Amino acid sequence: RVAPFKVPLLARCEGGLDLKLLTVEGTCHATEMRLSEHSVFFGDVVVGSQSTRVVRLHNFGDLGAKFRFEMPSRYGKIFSISPSEGFVRPQEEVSLTVAFHPTRDRVMDYKKAERAAAARR
Repeated sequence: RVAPFKVPLLARCEGGLDLKLLTVEGTCHATEMRLSEHSVFFGDVVVGSQSTRVVRLHNFGDLGAKFRFEMPSRYGKIFSISPSEGFVRPQEEVSLTVAFHPTRDRVMDYKKAERAAAARR
């Protein structure tokens, strides 16, 4: 957010004379969104169960803003976020629930990928 401003526009004439031509006034309206957390720790989670954490999405800006979270397909079966889309009014926040729900199939896929990566080294 840029605070309102008022600045004179001057013309510098020969002999060092400054002549005020006009005053420029303005303000800036912007959207500034931030999550309350940079990372989320779920702790130990048993395969087939779920752990959730609440994260806040805060709009520090002057304008309301839409949001939408798109989960990459490789993580969509083990992570979710709710609501995944919505609107945040200026100077307000929305609570988001982030869930980690590992499945046996996904764990096996990751172990297989790890073994393949280790074999290439």
